[in-house]
Amino acid sequence: MDIKFISDFLSEQKIGLENSEGRNSPKVDFLGQISNFTVLIELKTSKTEIFKKSRSNTSRANTWSFSSAFIDGISQCLGQKFSFDKSYESKHFIDKNNHRIDKLKLMTLDPKSIFIIGNRQQEFPLDNNQDNITKNETFERFRRNNKHIEIITFDELYERAKYIINHN
Repeated sequence: MDIKFISDFLSEQKIGLENSEGRNSPKVDFLGQISNFTVLIELKTSKTEIFKKSRSNTSRANTWSFSSAFIDGISQCLGQKFSFDKSYESKHFIDKNNHRIDKLKLMTLDPKSIFIIGNRQQEFPLDNNQDNITKNETFERFRRNNKHIEIITFDELYERAKYIINHN
């Protein structure tokens, strides 16, 4: 089980280069660290749908179409990662007490991005429903073949926390 602890959360951080008006810098929901290296965290809600309600005509065999909110969130994470990589060297990071953070405490090397969205058990529970089976397989294939963004649902996050708390 790959359990890593994220520390030193900074919320609502502008991570890109701003224009001369102080705009156009993407904002990440949370900026944290795993083993002293940067992690970018983008949150949606537990009610945000991962898949479209019905199978579209463009869906291929054995797949289901992702919702716009899901695809847009993935694009947002990739854009944040790109902007952070580009701006890191020249950017000054400020903590919640308005102090500059030492970059030795916020190192970056191909920053990890975590996307937390939806509720797998509510949207497509693992049961004998063929549509839910297809959605589960589509979701897992996408996650396993995505090397830049770790995608986790709120119910999976809850299960990890429950395991940590209740495990002796």
